[in-house]
Amino acid sequence: MTNDKHLRSTLDSSPAQTVVDKMWTQILLAEDHAAAHHNRRREKVGSVDKWAAAQRFAFITALVLLVPVALWWGIHIRNAQEEAPLTFQNSSVLPGSIIAAQPQSIQLSDGTQIQLQRDTAIEFVKNTHADVEIAVRNGTAHFDIPSGKKRGWKINCEFAMVEVVGTVFDIEKSAGAVRVSVQRGVVLIRGDNVSGGVQRLSAGHQALIHPKHSASAQSTSLDDVPATSDAVSIPVREPGDEIDTGTPILNTVDSDMTAAIIPTIDELFVLADNARLAGDSQTGLNYLHQILSCYPQHPRAATAAFSIARLYQDAFSTPTRAAEYFERSLSLGLHEPLRETATAKIAEAYLAANNPRYRLAAERYLRLYPTGQYRIQTEAILKERR
Repeated sequence: MTNDKHLRSTLDSSPAQTVVDKMWTQILLAEDHAAAHHNRRREKVGSVDKWAAAQRFAFITALVLLVPVALWWGIHIRNAQEEAPLTFQNSSVLPGSIIAAQPQSIQLSDGTQIQLQRDTAIEFVKNTHADVEIAVRNGTAHFDIPSGKKRGWKINCEFAMVEVVGTVFDIEKSAGAVRVSVQRGVVLIRGDNVSGGVQRLSAGHQALIHPKHSASAQSTSLDDVPATSDAVSIPVREPGDEIDTGTPILNTVDSDMTAAIIPTIDELFVLADNARLAGDSQTGLNYLHQILSCYPQHPRAATAAFSIARLYQDAFSTPTRAAEYFERSLSLGLHEPLRETATAKIAEAYLAANNPRYRLAAERYLRLYPTGQYRIQTEAILKERR
């Protein structure tokens, strides 16, 4: 009993009550502190969100204001470039003339590219914001002029003037003729040497212009055309005319020849094949020579040379010329299996012409094609003259 009374007295005493009160006070203070910390954090996050929103708004506003300014500046710079005379791409001033001792590439400020072959000479006759005139004095020049430009281009070729806006074309000039070949777009050819004073030349076509009443118009050629093929000439037709595959379109070149529109290489092959099938070997030969004259760098030029050689060998019995054109077909990159055939036929042709080179030709074939389809015939050629 005494102990129970003492415990009750202890619990009822003020020190115990004071401890409990302090505990509740600390709990309440901790809750208030946590609530205050949470409120401060929310206020801080809200401030960050407001700052980010303000930054986004400022960026969008600046973008809206700067884009038109940038567009205006770009148009202003472009117009300034178009209104100024042409320069090199690096802003260097163009010289009065350029003579290319070696193949040379020229980049101009408006994006135009000019490729000059060796020994080509050009002169910048006019260079303003509205017009450019270049004179091709000699050689071969390739022009790639961007479309959509305000500046007009003229290429003076002595015998004619070529006018373009945006196109890709080649000009090849010698002392007695000018060839214009268009790869993309359209050009106009003007001048006294042009039929009707003006001709329109579209992509995939060529024009050959000779000066009127010029003795050199007959003898000067831009290609090495064999002397035996002097019947080869330049076809004359207007752009867009249908090709009559039954009638030769080749005409004799005379001193009054003006600009001539040259058929495409595919058209010439069709004409040659039709002529040969009709039994007109001479006309077929003329068309094939025309391919070599007008398209000497075309991948199919080798096939044309091979076909010429077969005609010389089979239809005209001129083995020396046949051997010459079989060799030429090889040098132009004739593909197999025709390449093997040409190699064997060279030995055959030299043998028929009593040319001692037949032995070297036969040995070359056997070295290149030891198990080839012409091995037996070629071995027989070597045995025949031993």
